[in-house]
Amino acid sequence: MRNWIRAILVPLSTLAILLLAACGQQTVGSATSPPTLTPANQWPDNRFTQSIPKPSSGTVTAVSEGNSAGYQIFAVYLDDIGEAEVDAYLQAVQEAGFQSVHDTLGIATENAVALGELFYNGEVSLSVAASGSSLSLAISLPE
Repeated sequence: MRNWIRAILVPLSTLAILLLAACGQQTVGSATSPPTLTPANQWPDNRFTQSIPKPSSGTVTAVSEGNSAGYQIFAVYLDDIGEAEVDAYLQAVQEAGFQSVHDTLGIATENAVALGELFYNGEVSLSVAASGSSLSLAISLPE
């Protein structure tokens, strides 16, 4: 079951961040590279992850990198994270100055089977996708 969830979450979270990045300023001739999924077992320390709160729980299982429409995209995939921890993470994201795109646009997200939330703080876009005990974080920065 967990592989089935990951098979859905990875493409969906990548698609969500690519769509969000495509809404930004277009750069003529900017290259697009598909995300490359790499197994991982610890929280990565880079300019992407330094721009968002680190989840207080969960096990990192993979990361991916790519770019599209003038944005660099880095994603972190975690397992073994509960619903309460996801809720706490969403609160930490908002406390760090990120604003929910769904809230801004008035899109209702309650009663969902899975969570898909987009955040923006003026420079960094963060896509958060959660289902079961898996969490995907896709971070987008301008190139």
